[in-house]
Amino acid sequence: MDINEIEEKEPALTAIFNEAISVKSLPYWEKNDYWYRKLKPRILKLVGFSSKNDELTSTEIYDKVYFHCMKLMEL
Repeated sequence: MDINEIEEKEPALTAIFNEAISVKSLPYWEKNDYWYRKLKPRILKLVGFSSKNDELTSTEIYDKVYFHCMKLMEL
């Protein structure tokens, strides 16, 4: 499953991806802090082991979302 399919199955990720883009110009330490305090807790509820959607519970799905966010944030 690619990132677009994951986003289709969990539309709440769109807002998170947009937020990730919006903070990419911040200094590294601020982006890192934003990731750990704001985005990661929300992602953990949507994909990976805590997901309510059985199709999104794998670590592979979580990793794809994680690395996509890192790329969007330029971390």
